[in-house]
Amino acid sequence: MPCTVERRLAHETPTLTLPRSTRGGEEGGASNQERGVDLESEVASNQVREGEQAGSSIAWTLLAMLVMGVGIAMRLWFYLYNRSMYRDEAALALNIVHRSFGGLLKPLDNDQGAPIGFLMIEKLVITLLGNHEWSLRLVPLSASILSLPLFYWLCRKVLTPGGAVMALVVLAMGAKQYDYSSDAKQYATDVLLTVFTLLLGTIAVGDWSRGMAPSKRGTIALGIVGALAIWFSHPVVFVLGGIAVLGAMEWLGGKPRGDPRPMLFVLAAWAASFAGNYLLVLHRLSQSTFMRSFWAEADAFAPAPKSIAALIWYKETFFQIFESPLSMGFVGLCALVFLVGVGILWRRRKSAALALLLPIVFTLAASGFGKYPFKERLILFICPMLAIFIGAGFEYLFQGQRRPVGIIALIFLLITPLNKTREYIRKPWLHSDMRQVMSLVAEHRQPGDQLYVYEYCYYPYEYYRDRFGLADLPAIRGKQKVDGVEGYKELLADMKGKRVWVMFEDAPDQQEWAGMVLDGMGRRVFEAKPFEEYVACYDLR
Repeated sequence: MPCTVERRLAHETPTLTLPRSTRGGEEGGASNQERGVDLESEVASNQVREGEQAGSSIAWTLLAMLVMGVGIAMRLWFYLYNRSMYRDEAALALNIVHRSFGGLLKPLDNDQGAPIGFLMIEKLVITLLGNHEWSLRLVPLSASILSLPLFYWLCRKVLTPGGAVMALVVLAMGAKQYDYSSDAKQYATDVLLTVFTLLLGTIAVGDWSRGMAPSKRGTIALGIVGALAIWFSHPVVFVLGGIAVLGAMEWLGGKPRGDPRPMLFVLAAWAASFAGNYLLVLHRLSQSTFMRSFWAEADAFAPAPKSIAALIWYKETFFQIFESPLSMGFVGLCALVFLVGVGILWRRRKSAALALLLPIVFTLAASGFGKYPFKERLILFICPMLAIFIGAGFEYLFQGQRRPVGIIALIFLLITPLNKTREYIRKPWLHSDMRQVMSLVAEHRQPGDQLYVYEYCYYPYEYYRDRFGLADLPAIRGKQKVDGVEGYKELLADMKGKRVWVMFEDAPDQQEWAGMVLDGMGRRVFEAKPFEEYVACYDLR
């Protein structure tokens, strides 16, 4: 009976079982006590480590919130400063303002191109809120702000908390990100849709860092969002291509392989959407003579890597992307940290590294075929991918004995974002100030005045002339390049006997030649130089 009770108690009581040889003796009791102490010590150590990790996680989260706060505040500051429209921005705004919804489906005026979805949203906003810079820039501002928390969410799926915060600093405090957040163009929307589709890709195809199973709901969302995003962003198709490769790799490497039909449905939806968009918009845009010649002069198309000169182009372009559009200084160091990050993510999970690298590769390939310029604002959308790799690079540099090197690299790479942020707190970066020029002309104009508007000033002039009551003044649209003084003598000969206003922007030679001719024809009665513009009035009567 005692034996039965003993067995029942032993079965029911969840205590540590000791070896038979130690149950009754003093030595066994002492050993048991020592083990109990060790167990308590281990539990206490685990609790301390868990507490430290929780504290560290909270600290990183608070730091991330601070970085996002700075980024959002700077974007709002640029928006509220209400910068003057510049040439390229005004050229697109004129299409949005003066066309109907249906008219925006046709080829745009002023050598412009933009996604149909973006144009429709812009038109809807100004229809509801009125034609103003505030209205035209509201969509890019919202996109740029929303991209920050989504980007941090994406980073936390790929990087450690510290690496995620560093990547967030690069994107949130980039000067180009500030600039295009309050620019009535589609580039901030490109960044948002890049981040959002990559984030959905991690959910639909599987968590890159934890190897979790794909989500059916995520796959459906990715299919819908991707098909729609193609109409709101031209370069998002390169991002979707990277996600498609990721999905194929995950499926091929799965054991057992899952049902491929959901992902095939997604790919079919994307292909159909892209085909429709290409036939309606992209085909004619890619055939634009002006666009091709403009970007060819800017050396924005990748050459075939068959010569030393071509290889030099790739080398120079590789370093340039860290300066523009990423807006980082010390580009050599930045490029090195980026390459380290590529290696780290490649070792950790190749599919993740490929999903982030392939959009850049696909864009370069399209550039090589002359279909997409690989330069400046048109590749703003690659900044999230570059930032993630830089964050991964710092993860490696801050490990073990490499930490001092990581700290030094971090200090150097933070100089430019922090310095630019400090500089722009005083005054945001300006493209031009044609609004001030128009205000001066409106204030000092007289009946019968005429205007000579230099080519670079013409689209902002055209946008602002109704607002400032200058639409009734006859205006000549000047040429971008006039051949010296003799060229201006011929061009301005018909102005004799009139009072004439001239407007120039960032063209000192053209301005000087025109001034020499006009000074010989009459008397200068007004002159001003706001920002990089020049405005003067000549009485030639």
